[in-house]
Amino acid sequence: NGSLLIYNDSVNGLTTLDTSSSNYALTVNGNLTIGTLGIFPGKLKANDSSIIVTGGVYVDSNMIGFTNEIDADTSNWTVGGNWTISTLYSIPGVFTADTSTVTFNSGSTGKTIYSGGSSFYNIIFNNASGGWTLQEAMTVTNDFTVTNSDTTGSGVDLNGKAVNVTNDFSINGGEVTAGASTITIGGNWTNSGTFNAGTSSVTFNGTAQTINSATTFYDLTVSS
Repeated sequence: NGSLLIYNDSVNGLTTLDTSSSNYALTVNGNLTIGTLGIFPGKLKANDSSIIVTGGVYVDSNMIGFTNEIDADTSNWTVGGNWTISTLYSIPGVFTADTSTVTFNSGSTGKTIYSGGSSFYNIIFNNASGGWTLQEAMTVTNDFTVTNSDTTGSGVDLNGKAVNVTNDFSINGGEVTAGASTITIGGNWTNSGTFNAGTSSVTFNGTAQTINSATTFYDLTVSS
């Protein structure tokens, strides 16, 4: 029980927690932090493990010479708090998504996502009481899915940030608030929830794409 901090207490070495080829599951009943104080480096190699973090995930940046990293491989993540990939120091933290899936399941609003220039492969938002706000541009190299979210506020708030999704963008429930975001989609669009278009622009840039449900867009472009 409690938070987990992965780091080497020497600035000259890198400590790696490896869930190994046995793909041991990892549950953190608190926050998961990789590296600390900008000088003590750490890494998590997740393999094909199930990773549950009830709090937030924080990957520190570094000023010495090592890169703090989560190497996600094919792992499945469930995260209850904030997500921060730090760019504070000269060597940014890194989340290497590979073909992983990250599910945000907070039961409260006000959660934030700082991508730090790292992409997701699959990202899912799923809690009828949850609310998340993007703090930076987001790249998703496979699917972006909202299964459920709070609908009394902004739900999944894109906050005017650029969102680039290589494959499908699906709102299966809950709410997406786009604001002035620029959204680029390479796959299909599904909206069984609420899409608040604001003054956003949505561009479909794939081939043989479909819009599977009624949606009001502000600015829509089809470019293939």
